[in-house]
Amino acid sequence: MRRREQGVVALRILFDTQGVPRRVSLLRSSGSATLDEEALAKARAARARPRLQDGVPVEFLADTEAEFKV
Repeated sequence: MRRREQGVVALRILFDTQGVPRRVSLLRSSGSATLDEEALAKARAARARPRLQDGVPVEFLADTEAEFKV
């Protein structure tokens, strides 16, 4: 915000069976390395409710966007 940068970052997150990100990848850049890195850092710190398949926790992919506005 201090730099008055704006943009949208698209991410793909692979969550493990505990709901912890195992791999985070950039699908679409905002055009700003600073915003991209911030979005990646936030995604790596994220936690999700574990997904169940037949009552057993499984890994899962989630696509998301991070929008930065001034």
